Order: sequence, then C-alpha cells, then structure tokens
Amino acid sequence: MVKKILIVDDQSAILYGMSKALNVSCAFKGEITIAETGKKAIDSINSNQYDICFLDLNLPDISGMEIMERIRMTSPKTKVVVMTAEYLDDDVMKKIAGNASLFIPKPIELDIVKAFVNHELSDEDFHHAEENDGTDFNNEKRKFPRSQYRRTVHYSIYVSYDSDLKTTLQGDIIDISLGGAGLRTGSPVFFGDLLRFDDVLGSKSGIVKWSVKENGDYRAGVQFI
Repeated sequence: MVKKILIVDDQSAILYGMSKALNVSCAFKGEITIAETGKKAIDSINSNQYDICFLDLNLPDISGMEIMERIRMTSPKTKVVVMTAEYLDDDVMKKIAGNASLFIPKPIELDIVKAFVNHELSDEDFHHAEENDGTDFNNEKRKFPRSQYRRTVHYSIYVSYDSDLKTTLQGDIIDISLGGAGLRTGSPVFFGDLLRFDDVLGSKSGIVKWSVKENGDYRAGVQFI
C-alpha cells in the first residue's frame, strides 16, 4: 500500500522545504499532499487516509488544535506531528500529548523529521509506543517486553519547549527493551523531547513518549528511533 503524508502549514517555504526533505533526505517514495489552510487540510483529511500529518498549529483560518481533533475522530491511525514556533502552556501541551505522536518546535530540525518518518513507516511496522504504569500513550500496547537494567548514562536532549540543545546530562536507565527504555533523571524531560544517549546504549536516540515528576526527579518512557 502506498504511504501518504500530509503537510499543513501556511508558509510556502515550509511546505516546499519539508516536501523536498522527505523525498531527498528521508527517501520517502509515497504520496505527499500539502495544504496551506485549515480548510484545505480538512478537505484532504475527509477524502484520504494519511499515515503521517505534519501540522502547524497557527493557520490563518482554522486552529491546528481543531484539525488535530478532526484527525483523531476521522482517522485515528494517522500519526500527527505538531509544529509551532510559539511557546505553549501546560494545558495546550497536555492536549497535544493526548492526540499527537510528536511535537517539534520551529525551526524544524531535519534529523527529528527523518528519524520519525523512517521509524513510523519502516517495513518492520516497529512503531508501537511503550506502555507504562497506567499512562499508556494513545492506548498502544508494549510490543517488546522490558527487562530491568540499572545503568547510569549521559545524554543530550533537544528541548522542545525552548528549542535548545542541552548536552552532558546524566540519568539512570531503570529498564530497557528492543523498543525503548525507562529513564530516571533530575533534569526536566517532556513529551516530544528527542534524547541522544552516549555509547553506553550504543549511541541510540529516542523520543520521550510520556513523563511524570516523582519526588523532584523525572521518570520518562523513551521510544528508540
């Protein structure tokens, strides 16, 4: 089946740049549809089933949050990637976390887009979120069982809420599987953050799928990409 991606943004440079990046850098061979308004996005969503939708929140006619809700209702299997250059408060981030697969700030980092697309559209169908203690992400079930794994690691994090790259952070891996790991750290980690681990984990990268604060520390579920 042909894979389909929808890009929704009111900036022509974003539409053109992401389309070209998907074709060239991500070697995406499927169909790419672009929409510069919310109305065009909804028309496309009503007539097609997309695998991934890259969605800007700030559109000239319809809120990106409304479009995200429409996708959830009409095409729940579509992976939504929210894009914005604006600061988002906690309430908005919680709504995004409940309906989207990833949040990336603008300017967009191509490595994140490439890793996400390759991961979600891989032939291995290896895109199930890791479940956790009562905070499953989008109700998906854990595909790979985790084993206890106690190891201190160093990592870098591309922080979604301030578009900054923080390096040489330290945390403890508390369990691990082929698909992801549980992390405990004293540094803030939030949904959508991209983590790059040191060679203790084979220089793996992962996306934070959920996080909770416990006694001053953060515990997070990280899905490898």
